[in-house]
Amino acid sequence: MIQITNMPYYLALSLVLVIFLAFPISDDAFAESAKVIMTKGSSENQNCGTSCFTPGNVSINSGDYITWVNPDSVAHSASAADGSFDTGAVYPGTTRTQKITVEGTHNYSCMFHPWITGTISVGPAQNIIHDNKCNQICLDGQSFYTGDTLRVSGKLEKFLQDTPAIIRVLRDSNPVHVAATEISEDGTYDYSFIIDRPYFDHNGEYLVQVKNTVFDTVYETSFDYITDDSNSDKKSWIVENSPIENIKIPLKITNATIQNIRADPEILGLVISFNAESSGIITLEIPRQLVDAKNGAGGKGQDDAEYLVLLDGVQVSFEEIQSTSENRTLHIEFPQASKQIQIIGTVMSSQQQELEQAQAASEPEPSTVEEKSIAKSSLKEIEAGTSKSEYSLGEIATLSVKMLKPVASQNIAVTVTDPSGAVLISRTLMTDNTGSASAEFRISKGFKTGTYSIEATSSIEGSAIHTSSDFSVKSITDQIQIVSVQTTDQSGNPAELSRGSMGFVKVVANAQKSTPALITVNIVDSNLVPLGVASIQTTLSEGESRVILSFIVPNDAVVGSAKIYASALSDTISASGIPLTGEFAASTQIN
Repeated sequence: MIQITNMPYYLALSLVLVIFLAFPISDDAFAESAKVIMTKGSSENQNCGTSCFTPGNVSINSGDYITWVNPDSVAHSASAADGSFDTGAVYPGTTRTQKITVEGTHNYSCMFHPWITGTISVGPAQNIIHDNKCNQICLDGQSFYTGDTLRVSGKLEKFLQDTPAIIRVLRDSNPVHVAATEISEDGTYDYSFIIDRPYFDHNGEYLVQVKNTVFDTVYETSFDYITDDSNSDKKSWIVENSPIENIKIPLKITNATIQNIRADPEILGLVISFNAESSGIITLEIPRQLVDAKNGAGGKGQDDAEYLVLLDGVQVSFEEIQSTSENRTLHIEFPQASKQIQIIGTVMSSQQQELEQAQAASEPEPSTVEEKSIAKSSLKEIEAGTSKSEYSLGEIATLSVKMLKPVASQNIAVTVTDPSGAVLISRTLMTDNTGSASAEFRISKGFKTGTYSIEATSSIEGSAIHTSSDFSVKSITDQIQIVSVQTTDQSGNPAELSRGSMGFVKVVANAQKSTPALITVNIVDSNLVPLGVASIQTTLSEGESRVILSFIVPNDAVVGSAKIYASALSDTISASGIPLTGEFAASTQIN
């Protein structure tokens, strides 16, 4: 039986630490996205006035976003009188975000409850410049820990004397630190604060922004924050088996205990053994004189190449957060129960390079062009890809790798990253006698629309071989379309609605392939008062499907025309469901 239900309401509140120095910080010192609450009970209170939307008046910049949150028991909308934006129906317990680009003042209202009104003032877009060269905004490092002092300094190109520079630190677009500091006569500023909890409580990247309050240009840079837990191991470790005597590796590691670090000439790299009590992060400075990764013949060119990092034998992504003439600093995340990290380069210390050169001199040079070609391909060439270049949700993809010179029982580390760069799949495949290997995976609903990257890496005779390719996932909104929506009797024949009686709505949808979906309809009477929401979780077969939903028409429903709004989601909002279709609107009558 289909019941009319209200979806649960979730609202995440961001906590902002505001520090006032000698200056007040105005609300529009920085333009940022806004959140507006569709006030609970406003559908029944026609005198709610400016509190129907909270806040009723919002000021943003062109290109910013506004998120409307509906904690009410009925659907609402935010529809601009000039047509510049329209959320459509925002169902109970859901949100709807709109990018606002048209400058000016926009009056808007709820299309279901016309007395619910608000105003949005849209100013010019801000000019945000990411300062990679450390001119207008500079930090005194790239990685920081709990208790560290973060110094922000620089020189603004545009500023007005006797007005402050506003500094903000953001995590996932949420401000965690805001302050004002003086600007000197030459445009320079200098501000420091201690990174501490509770506002800094997540590992990852934080943005730092600065601007003078009277100009629109915002300069930004970023840093990595690593939580400094009580079991964090912070010290320099002597590298065992190193060609360089007593060389140390400075590192910080969270939630794990280091056992040893040793040099391994066979892989031209380092092996770090540790016990991970839970997931954590290791940040370590690798001396170039010990292990480095270079492009060029034999990996000994002048340009830096990426290290190969294996976690318990499987290649993983990592971040190189700093590179100097002496050290390269890596930032590697690991899960609970991890045991070993291998960092593989292309060259070791000068002593090791001399040893390699001596070994190369003693080996016979390939005599023919064919032999030289085979030798080159065996070290540097490998292929990887999927069975198709484009997939839809639910399909099975075959991931294949092949060495151009067949080598059996060769481990090849393969990763698949999504369009945002997050690692989605990480596997180690072993080749057969033809030098090939394959694996299957499903394009599940967790896959995003866009292009996915495949990276395949292995090591032969101490040299890393690598290749990459990509495939794409179709937009999920292209796979299902709502064809028609109408009110019917229980058998699916066209019929109008009657007050106090059971009503039925037939939704006809077309799917490119068998797809699980949550079909949802919302009915509003001629006074735009919602009569309720009906939904059903089903699997749409390939081709055309018909779904009939039932609900009780209230006795006090207004006689006359009514509207039906229908859509399909992958699941309920509380289960992180996402829209599979746009909203489909149809008309009917209530008798």
